[in-house]
Amino acid sequence: MKHQLKPQARQKPSDTELENAVLGAILIDRDFINQVFGELNKEMFYDPKNRIIYEAIVHLFCNSTHIDMLTVNKQVRKMGLSEQAPSDYIMRLSYEVMSSHNSLTHIRLLKELATRRHLIDLAEKTMQDAFDMQKDVFDLLEKTDTDLVKITNDTFGQDNFTPMDEAIIETIDKTLLAYQNGGMCALPSGVEAWDRIIGGFFGGELSIIAGRPSMGKTTVAMHLLRFIANRGENVGFMSLEMTTESLSYKEIITEFHRYDPNCTLDVIKLRMGKLSSQEKNMLIHIKENVNQYIHKIKVSQKSSMTLAGIKSKAKELVRKYNIKILVIDYLQLIGDDQSKKNDNRNLEIERIANGLKTLSKELSIPIIALAQLNRGVENRASKIPQLSDLRDSGGLEQAADNITFLYRPEYYDILEDEQGNNTAGLLELVVAKNRNGQTGKAFSHINLQAGTMQPQTVDFSFLENEKPKTNLVKINLTPKNAKEKSSDLPF
Repeated sequence: MKHQLKPQARQKPSDTELENAVLGAILIDRDFINQVFGELNKEMFYDPKNRIIYEAIVHLFCNSTHIDMLTVNKQVRKMGLSEQAPSDYIMRLSYEVMSSHNSLTHIRLLKELATRRHLIDLAEKTMQDAFDMQKDVFDLLEKTDTDLVKITNDTFGQDNFTPMDEAIIETIDKTLLAYQNGGMCALPSGVEAWDRIIGGFFGGELSIIAGRPSMGKTTVAMHLLRFIANRGENVGFMSLEMTTESLSYKEIITEFHRYDPNCTLDVIKLRMGKLSSQEKNMLIHIKENVNQYIHKIKVSQKSSMTLAGIKSKAKELVRKYNIKILVIDYLQLIGDDQSKKNDNRNLEIERIANGLKTLSKELSIPIIALAQLNRGVENRASKIPQLSDLRDSGGLEQAADNITFLYRPEYYDILEDEQGNNTAGLLELVVAKNRNGQTGKAFSHINLQAGTMQPQTVDFSFLENEKPKTNLVKINLTPKNAKEKSSDLPF
């Protein structure tokens, strides 16, 4: 049997001569470092001696110290690394380069070599992790994707200077587009009063919809997703609490109510199959005539998911279906990938909220996270939620671009408002934070059994006041005329 030699590890791509040429140019041309400092990093220098010398140069540059052969040599000695990068080597770098004429080309080539090394390292690490069956495959995909994006950004550059006149022109174009679209360039919620306050949902922004249990968070979320889907856009819904089957039951009930507003069918009857013959026929009709826009709602259901898993799923939804908005139900159920033994939940929620905000900017879509409130609201005379009621808030409040609380007076047996109006089915959307505008209230009529909403007529005169004394607005609890409603939508 022939003896098989183990294959030797291949040398990673590098070019010491190019590294020497770039360092030499910096040492002989005092202005060259000002031109190229932003293009360089220590990872571009593969030779250990050259990396040490570059680190010395960075220290001198950041401390506004003149850079030449002598100052660099002195700094290397201060770093205690003169044996690894001796003075005669530094002197030779200065003598071997005549000018910095071709150094920009040399830097570009060094960057390409460094990128190749990064890709090799990522491939080796990914292969090692892929063989580890204890690691979650979605977390692995997310981490690999994130690392690959970082390599791309490091290579091609992520941040560029934008002339202010170009930024102004682009912003004016967006405003004119909003004007052409009837005052809306963001995605609308389907509740005009709400949109008038927050301006709709914009790409790159994180919105929070929060409330106590049974306030209608999922109903509100599905309402706005239906509304946007009916406009022809694909939308995403990630449920960490409800199964896809449970959501389907709710949507079937909503469809029943679209045909028969007085429908008494509920989820329990559907689950048990206790249907009248008329209800059975209606169920068959719905099955054969599912609303056209429903297929545009893409649902992802997983009871346990970390932030990394959500990022991976969200990118998949954008890549496969080009979704325009993502709703997550709900935020406090998201696991923290970076959780440590001594971390409190506030810190974990802060990392999760910041991660969702970053994700919305990366994907350029609005992300709406539903959130639970703590029990503090139950112990106050006024049951209207406040920012302090956000469970594990802190960083959550800071990361969100806008926060809307849901409040139903009827839930607390408040059957009339101060003017004596009936509050049955009344939903208050309390905008408690709005990074790009003012706060206030919007009103809607909600039917939790049907899973539907109907906007109410609202007086927005308070928005015109420079310093409004109150955010309360007049409401008319009479539902809009049925003729004003879209025949395709169940609200």
